[in-house]
Amino acid sequence: MNIDAYPIETLLLKRKGLRRQLLARPNLQEIRIAVLGGSTTNELVDLLEVLLLDGGFKPVLHQSEYFSDGLHMTPDRAVVISRILDEKLQALHPSS
Repeated sequence: MNIDAYPIETLLLKRKGLRRQLLARPNLQEIRIAVLGGSTTNELVDLLEVLLLDGGFKPVLHQSEYFSDGLHMTPDRAVVISRILDEKLQALHPSS
């Protein structure tokens, strides 16, 4: 499967089907990732999951509203999305 050929919008629309196909691959390496940010990180996490699966990883993703929820896991990696980025994304997609 070559997901590089898909535009981002298509990846997000076909995410569930792609996820099922990619999870069927053998020998995926589990990776735990915490994404700390606002509500605008949902699409980012959906896209990140598909890209990591395509790259041979089986992501366990935890989303938290900045640091308010705290972490209930020890992540291998953490991604922090700032309020500035949230505001810019909201300006681009005001209906989100």
